[in-house]
Amino acid sequence: MSMPKFPTNIDGLTRENVINQILSSIAMEELALSHILNAEGEKIQYVLGTLDGNVLSEAPSIEQVLAVNQSVRRLLETTSRLQMILSGKMTDALRAWAAQGEPGPPDPAGPPGPAGSPGPIGPQGIQGETGPQGEPGTCPYDFEALEERVSVLEKEIINIHNEIIRIESFIYLSDVEEVWSLTPAMMGLGAGVIHSGFTYNFWGIGVLDHVQTLTNGSTYYLVTAAQYEPITYYQGEPTLGTLWIDAPGSAIRTMPIRFDETGIYFIPTTQLTNLPIGTSFKFTQALILVTPDEGL
Repeated sequence: MSMPKFPTNIDGLTRENVINQILSSIAMEELALSHILNAEGEKIQYVLGTLDGNVLSEAPSIEQVLAVNQSVRRLLETTSRLQMILSGKMTDALRAWAAQGEPGPPDPAGPPGPAGSPGPIGPQGIQGETGPQGEPGTCPYDFEALEERVSVLEKEIINIHNEIIRIESFIYLSDVEEVWSLTPAMMGLGAGVIHSGFTYNFWGIGVLDHVQTLTNGSTYYLVTAAQYEPITYYQGEPTLGTLWIDAPGSAIRTMPIRFDETGIYFIPTTQLTNLPIGTSFKFTQALILVTPDEGL
């Protein structure tokens, strides 16, 4: 984005031109802020792997994601302070638009009173007549055109402010939440979740706290929609991911894991006998969950 050009010769500048230059500089600074915030939003999307054309060689760690979130938060605090400064600058510039007409010519002096006789002071002379009223002053500004320009500028600033608020809602990264399974067979297991805007990222946490046999064809829920409400916003066919079952002393086994409006669950296709304490169930999946009143 190119920088604005301002006149270097100030001899011919009028009061109106100077105020226009100030308002133009405010608008350019607001536009620059919107570009900076958009770049920060794309930074978050890049880290989460949701940016179009972005393919990460490996998923970032939670520490890396939180570090990026802290960087974005610091930038938002700085831009918020600058936004207040720009608002004050615009208010002062708009107040400077007031103008006054030129004063009319002075009234002519009345005729002098008659001179008194020599000796004692004579009576005071009569007051002269009041002179005619001067011509009314004229204003060099077209206030209707001025109000129209100010109205357009206010609408542009409001649009930029609304855009900043919309971007903030999508680059905000939530705290990590842990949801633990209430299924008796899955005690000790659960899912971690973190979200930004409508994008929710889930991953497996915990280990079995007891010996467990998984039966072929049975359904086992790690998280239900009753435990985590945003899952109820899921729409469409179930999403299939990969579940890694890592039992101590055994090879890692995999099977499909499903995500839909009822929760996160899996259905074994073979019986897994006597999974020991300490067995972990790992998975990772990003879902788009949109509340009915928001929509995309």
